[in-house]
Amino acid sequence: MDESKEVSFTINMKQLAFHDINMEQVVEPGKMEVYVGASSEDIRLVDTFNIIGEKTKIDRKVFSSEVTIR
Repeated sequence: MDESKEVSFTINMKQLAFHDINMEQVVEPGKMEVYVGASSEDIRLVDTFNIIGEKTKIDRKVFSSEVTIR
């Protein structure tokens, strides 16, 4: 039996931070890919979005988001 749900979430810019060549946590403009699935071997949806603006230094990385399932 197939079942569908609507999942909504907001990605905080701080979740996209990484260490640059100077070991500073930054977010840079560019294309990002989002993969949704039951596991890394069972990807069911792939989409992209663009980060716009300037390279931004982040003081502290964030690791989670609020998620709504309907």
